[in-house]
Amino acid sequence: MELEQKRIVYCRRQLAQTSACTETADCIVPDAFPDVGRVVYACGTAAIGDHAPQNGRLLISGTVQTVILYEPENGGGLRRLEVPLSFAHIEECAQLDSSSVCLVECRVSAVEASVVNSRKLSIAADLVLTAECYDKTACDYTENITDDHLELLSETCEAVLPDEAQLFSFSVLEDIPVEETDGLSLLKQSCTLQITECRAMRDRIVVRGEAALRCLVMQLDEAVRTISKTTPFTQVFELTGAVEEDTPDAQLTVRSLECRIAADHSLSCTVNADALVLLRRSHTLHCITDFYLPGVLLKTREDSASLYSSPEPQPFSAESVESIQTAAHISHVICADAVCCGVRAAEKGLQISASVQVLCLDDEQRLCSVQRVLPLTFTGIEAGTCLRPSLSVRAQTVGERGLTLTVTAEGECERETPLTLRHLCSVEQTARQADTGVTLLVRHIAGETRLWDIAKDCGSTRAAICAANDLPSDTAAVSDTMLLVPLRI
Repeated sequence: MELEQKRIVYCRRQLAQTSACTETADCIVPDAFPDVGRVVYACGTAAIGDHAPQNGRLLISGTVQTVILYEPENGGGLRRLEVPLSFAHIEECAQLDSSSVCLVECRVSAVEASVVNSRKLSIAADLVLTAECYDKTACDYTENITDDHLELLSETCEAVLPDEAQLFSFSVLEDIPVEETDGLSLLKQSCTLQITECRAMRDRIVVRGEAALRCLVMQLDEAVRTISKTTPFTQVFELTGAVEEDTPDAQLTVRSLECRIAADHSLSCTVNADALVLLRRSHTLHCITDFYLPGVLLKTREDSASLYSSPEPQPFSAESVESIQTAAHISHVICADAVCCGVRAAEKGLQISASVQVLCLDDEQRLCSVQRVLPLTFTGIEAGTCLRPSLSVRAQTVGERGLTLTVTAEGECERETPLTLRHLCSVEQTARQADTGVTLLVRHIAGETRLWDIAKDCGSTRAAICAANDLPSDTAAVSDTMLLVPLRI
């Protein structure tokens, strides 16, 4: 009796985690700056310096460049103060090691700056870190048992598995024409990467997409406005073993973003990004569901083996509307931003915790901001693993002191399906069943019963039962009938 073993090596997602942390620091106002009267606005841009997988954990480190706008204590124009913060975060995962492939993103959900005294500020930056990690893993299972007398029942199933997972780094450079750059001050910068095409070539993956840049700037007259620009990009990644028939899947994150006001009336931007490329391939598996040897007792030793089929993620887009109250009347909304702080499956869709910040003007045309963390429900989305949803928000004034926020969530949902297989380590004959001298049974079958179960229970074969009862050879089940069951054929 020969066991035909098979091994499937694929990349399994070991970690898909969104975590929040807060970094704090005290800042002494430089001597060249006036005393602080009121903090008007605070924001920040995160840059990942390193993310290193180790045995059992993932270490993420980087910096947050915060910007604080404040009104001086004795009056005067708004002052812009930059304060850098360093951060380090550890994600625990027992399956990780130095060979793990990890895609990491860090976003600033909120920055709060409070006045300790006129020369000192206390700054707290809330960060949202998302990590997705893959490891090569192997699944051993038994595909077939070779024996002339063995009765074997098996089925064929399909599994879509990521055969390859690799991380690539790339950069997108862009110079954005800007009018009247004299005295222009950069407050906040962000970038979203969207894929328009991802296809495989021989040993290569081609990714085309758009980088949507958005910068918040302040003019000499203290007016604040946004500069938006979308620029296309094309990247070719070397991936040995890729063929044109493959269906690759790429996920992009911004590692760092650098923008500066250039002297030639342009905004120069450098986007440093990472791409996680997965090659998903379909595998046809022949799985043993049952077996027996007629008239012989078998002793087996086996392990359970599991595969995790993960078809291509499905895109989604949904909206949620929320109304909030403000402390003062808002006369004009300048811009609004939203960051996803966490996702969980809800009864009717997805529950997303969103940090929303609205920059606006009050009735006296003074700059002010509104910050809220909102639980939002997005209906019509199937439950599954939601991969880094991106949020955009529109804010409208309502009544005397109200805002209506329309939040749009876009992303991909992936449904992972576990497949349990049999890995037979050994199959041995122990003893023959006692000979009763009976060679034929008459069995009444009431409810619908598989011929396989009847044959196994009686020590016969399905083919012998079909032949003895003039049944078609492909008969799978019978009901409400008398059967002749030949024994020990």
